[in-house]
Amino acid sequence: MKRETAQRHSLKIIAIFFAVSLWFYVLNSEPVQIERKLAVHYILPKGLGIASLPVSEVTLKLKGSKAFIQNVFSNKERLNVDLNPYFVSSGKNFKVKFYASDVSIPFGVEILDISPKETTIELDRVVMTEFPVKVHFIGNPPKDRKIKEL
Repeated sequence: MKRETAQRHSLKIIAIFFAVSLWFYVLNSEPVQIERKLAVHYILPKGLGIASLPVSEVTLKLKGSKAFIQNVFSNKERLNVDLNPYFVSSGKNFKVKFYASDVSIPFGVEILDISPKETTIELDRVVMTEFPVKVHFIGNPPKDRKIKEL
């Protein structure tokens, strides 16, 4: 009796071992290379705004198995770049470099290349003012539209 249960348990362990090894073989058998675009979000110092036109997205060249790489950056992820340390050390004009280590990627995926690798940022003071606006309508709105509020 003990011998039969020991055989059954040993066969189950062997089956689990083969299933897991087959699973890893299938996942890692054929690596795929793709390119994905990732939006860049700049975190600005208080009271300052971006005066130049910096890079708004970076292109990542990724390599990994099909199972892991299919849903990379599918949830509107973005690369957050904090400009506060750059402003403190360099002033209002500086270059920001993009590194692969700044991007969080899932297990089994590696970043081969990131482009562009850097961008130039120019900061300037933000000034907000209010201007009076006088609305002057010419003609009537279309039949399916109404003016709600002035």
